[in-house]
Amino acid sequence: MLKKIKWLRLIGLVYTIAVAVFLIVWSDINFYKPRIQPYLFDFGVDCIGSLICIALFYGCLRQEGEGTRIFRLLIVMVSSSFLINEVTLFITGLSELRALYFTVCVINRILDLAIIVDLYYYYIKKLLGIEGKIVKITDIVVPVLASIALIIILINIFYPLTFVISEQAVFKYTSLSIIEDIIADIIFLISIVLIIMSHCPWNQKIPALLFVIFPGVGYFFVGGEYANGAQYGFILMSLIVMYCVIFNDKNKKIMATEKELNMASGIQLGALPSVFPPFPDRHEFDIYASMTPAKEVGGDFYDFFMIDDDRLAIVIADVSGKGIPAALFMMTAKTVIKDHAMICSDTGEILTLANKRLCEGNKKMMFATAWIGIFDFKKMTLQYTNAGHNYPLLYKKSGLECLKKVDGTMLGIMKGMKYKSNTINIESGDRVLLYTDGVTEAHNRENALYGDDRLIKVFTENINNGEEETIDAIRNDIVAFSNGAAQFDDITMMAVTIK
Repeated sequence: MLKKIKWLRLIGLVYTIAVAVFLIVWSDINFYKPRIQPYLFDFGVDCIGSLICIALFYGCLRQEGEGTRIFRLLIVMVSSSFLINEVTLFITGLSELRALYFTVCVINRILDLAIIVDLYYYYIKKLLGIEGKIVKITDIVVPVLASIALIIILINIFYPLTFVISEQAVFKYTSLSIIEDIIADIIFLISIVLIIMSHCPWNQKIPALLFVIFPGVGYFFVGGEYANGAQYGFILMSLIVMYCVIFNDKNKKIMATEKELNMASGIQLGALPSVFPPFPDRHEFDIYASMTPAKEVGGDFYDFFMIDDDRLAIVIADVSGKGIPAALFMMTAKTVIKDHAMICSDTGEILTLANKRLCEGNKKMMFATAWIGIFDFKKMTLQYTNAGHNYPLLYKKSGLECLKKVDGTMLGIMKGMKYKSNTINIESGDRVLLYTDGVTEAHNRENALYGDDRLIKVFTENINNGEEETIDAIRNDIVAFSNGAAQFDDITMMAVTIK
């Protein structure tokens, strides 16, 4: 799991855990000190809040997107706020730590500025995808206001402009502290206006408004004085609301995507021949095929069909990539190959024409390896063409051989590619096994490949069994070999026996 998590996210998770552990231990150590008793409620908010921050951060640890990145940063900063707030509570009123108290207050106010002003504004904009002229204006106004607020906070280092720490280490606002509040007010109002003006539905606008209003209530009505952690409790409530909104929205999208993928999978599998035996009245051959996609929809396909009373065409192919794009290209390739096979008598010409069609408008540069064969039961021949595909296995009474003739590169790469055909004689008892590289390149937990030798061994051991039993034996052996390792490629096989 950790290999899939970016290291910055891991650091964030470790940090939130470390803060929570520290606050719990710190609170326990100072719990019975008389001067801390008035702040026990705030200590409780800090400890519980830091634990919730861990849960929130872990919940969105592996989520992608700019919005979730800012959300994770918000969680880290809120966790930091709980930490700094508890330090502030501890040193309040300790005159010997007056300089430290002042430093912590400056840091705390800068952190408030970052959370309440910048991150909330930019997060709302990313979350709702707000665009337009007003956004361009506010993208200038908000940084300017934030910069002014930061300068005002830093001035306090040299002159008590908005707050002062008395000789008794007591925090007090000055009459000019309203400047910071006005700046925060303006940016809160900007965020609210942007939310209302956005084109999002109200089921998204309302949670976004709560996301802004909750911390606003905490900041202006509860958390005005330092040594009061409740304002961060309100911020935490805001984060929880947005966490629920984010994942509710994501779950809806995931469910919709899964539904679409299931439909696509059904359409794809429905396009492949799946009734066996497919030609009950034909006694010249037996045939069986199967495909096990690595994802909901795959890029492999197989096909077989009678061209006329004497000829059977068989096709197997492997499209580059996975998922919906590969499935769409697969359906196109399958249709194009079959269309040309019904009017062309030469397998080389079939793939030449199919390749020309697949190269047209192929801006994504997708391609497919393919093998096509035509059994002629009147002449007892097999004509075939290989476009960069795995070599089929041919079992004859004289022994096992691979049809290693390759007649061209993959389909969809070179528009002017010319493919040639090869012809061999066949006889009763011959069996052909077609497969994709998902068979031979299946791997186990040690990353060892299944390989050609193991495939040949299982194939020959089951040569006297039926086609379905043979393919099932190979698939079961792949599963046993993989030993629980994930399937990364489609596994497709077809077996044909001449009677």
